[in-house]
Amino acid sequence: PVVERELASAAQRRERQQVDLQLRASQERYVALVEGVTDSITARKQVEEKLRESNKELRKRKWELGERVKELTLLHELNNFTSDSEDVLQILRSVVNELPAAFQFPDVTFARIRLADEAFTSDRFRETKHRLRESLTVDHGRSKQEIVIEVFVDPVAIDDAAIFLEEEALLLKSTGNILSLEIQRRETLRQLELENRISNELLHLVSSTIDKSEAEIIQNFLISVVMLTDSEIGYLHFVNEDQETIQLVGWLEATTKAYTAVNESFYPISKAGIWANCFRTRTPIVHNDYPKAENKKGLPEGHAPLARHLSVPVFEGEQITMILGVGNRPL
Repeated sequence: PVVERELASAAQRRERQQVDLQLRASQERYVALVEGVTDSITARKQVEEKLRESNKELRKRKWELGERVKELTLLHELNNFTSDSEDVLQILRSVVNELPAAFQFPDVTFARIRLADEAFTSDRFRETKHRLRESLTVDHGRSKQEIVIEVFVDPVAIDDAAIFLEEEALLLKSTGNILSLEIQRRETLRQLELENRISNELLHLVSSTIDKSEAEIIQNFLISVVMLTDSEIGYLHFVNEDQETIQLVGWLEATTKAYTAVNESFYPISKAGIWANCFRTRTPIVHNDYPKAENKKGLPEGHAPLARHLSVPVFEGEQITMILGVGNRPL
């Protein structure tokens, strides 16, 4: 009996050991399974996070690409405007209406371009406290002028996005540079054409004085001066040797091409209006709104009405011998 009990006990121990081994193996398989599932979930989450970041980056790149396309479109249109239009002001009108579309919030973006006394604005224009500004100095007309380009944004409909991008500031600077260079180029061409016209007219005047009377020489001279200054009238006064009286000897109306030779008596300079101030100051005088000028007094009989006026003294040595004037150049 003792042997049987020991054998039974040994068998029981072996069974318990086998059960323990099976249980331990089962636990290990369970732990491995749980760890595998956990690793799988973690890996999936990592993949999903990377996918979200990738999609976010893709959307950002796509948006940035769209912004760059808008900016390049503006520069392309600007090139078309400068190529197709002969009028600088028309170019500015066209550009100011295209500017808002090149910015990230076109529906609430407004633009204004100013050159000298001219100002052009985009549709539904209004100023806001959020402004991007670019200004340059250019040669325009007969003096240096400032060209100012401004872009305003109404932030009411904007979330936390930046009001202006760094690229938009660079775009505005590029736009200003292109416009200033184009204005400068056209002004240079205008000056060259004017100098060429002056040279041709001087040659023509010299050649046309041969065998001509004084009245004919004055007529040809006034025709050239009126044409070169794009004026509508021109006149010439002789100044008497006493430097106190003047005599109107001729004036020209460009609109009718009518030249009038005048041989009137001498007119006291003291009674002459501000049109004769070039004699008093011994420098050229300009009146861009002659009717509203103060102390203008009157004009000699036969003198054409003046709206805008330029007069210059003509010297012989230190003495003024003539007063040359043009007027009513179209605005």
